[in-house]
Amino acid sequence: MIVYLDENTGKYYVWDGSQFVEYKGQDNKGNGGGGGGSAPQIGAKPEDDDDVADAQEREQEIEKERAEDGERGQGDEEAEAQRIEKAKQAMQDAETKQGIEADNIRVSQKERQRQREKARQAAKQAGGTAFNGGIQAFEKDLRDFMNNAVKEVEVSTWSRQNRRYVNSPFVMQGTRLEDNPEIPSIGVYFDQSGSWGADDVEKGKNAIACLYELQKKKKINFELKYFGNRISTNPKEVGGGTGAGKLLIEDIKNMKYDNVVVMTDADFDSWSEILQAPNITVKGAVWFLWRNGEVSHRLQEHLRGKKRNRNYNI
Repeated sequence: MIVYLDENTGKYYVWDGSQFVEYKGQDNKGNGGGGGGSAPQIGAKPEDDDDVADAQEREQEIEKERAEDGERGQGDEEAEAQRIEKAKQAMQDAETKQGIEADNIRVSQKERQRQREKARQAAKQAGGTAFNGGIQAFEKDLRDFMNNAVKEVEVSTWSRQNRRYVNSPFVMQGTRLEDNPEIPSIGVYFDQSGSWGADDVEKGKNAIACLYELQKKKKINFELKYFGNRISTNPKEVGGGTGAGKLLIEDIKNMKYDNVVVMTDADFDSWSEILQAPNITVKGAVWFLWRNGEVSHRLQEHLRGKKRNRNYNI
């Protein structure tokens, strides 16, 4: 608002849109001239029509500037509101993304659990052969196999006449039963890697306890070895991994055991060393005792028994 000074009378006037009216310190709308708006501008009161026109034009320009300032202020408020809205949306998007990622993690965990269960089921078909049972079934099968392997054999002897020729002029050798002089050998390999806890080791010891009894009765000769990353008769010297796959196969081949017992799990399949091992077949049986039913198919591929192959879940 521009306040005009009449130099002749010393009074102040303002333009109300149609004429000049005396200015008394208010904006002619009942509001104080200094309230909330810009301070009044002082100018000389126009005396002719041109001056009046100039005053009207100036008033219009002032009103236009105020309107633009108001629009800019409103625009700033709208921009601020949009910025706040965008920030809220970004937070919602972040929360949604976190929720999706959490759902994906849960799905991944379920999928891994499903895959593990699927692997366990597949392991039960160990190389196409279902598990033959647990520790008790292994002990029974081992005893039966060894009893048949070492049962008595007939040998010829002059100390006993052949009954078929008793009433003939001929004297022929008879036969008698003797213990089989060839006692079968068994190589026993006991996994001592980090995947075998104290309970697992105890199960393994119980599984081979019957071997000591059979050896005492001279039914078998067995040798116990331990393996991890190395093979040794001392379990403290083998290391904690399962990298001895190739060494295990080569040791069985070099020792020429008639039969083999291996107590281990599926960790062999995660070590590439066993792929370099030869495929061998022992002349008797191979018994695999798998911890918690976890089967190494690579080990099965490299080691077979000519007469028998069994898989047990311990």
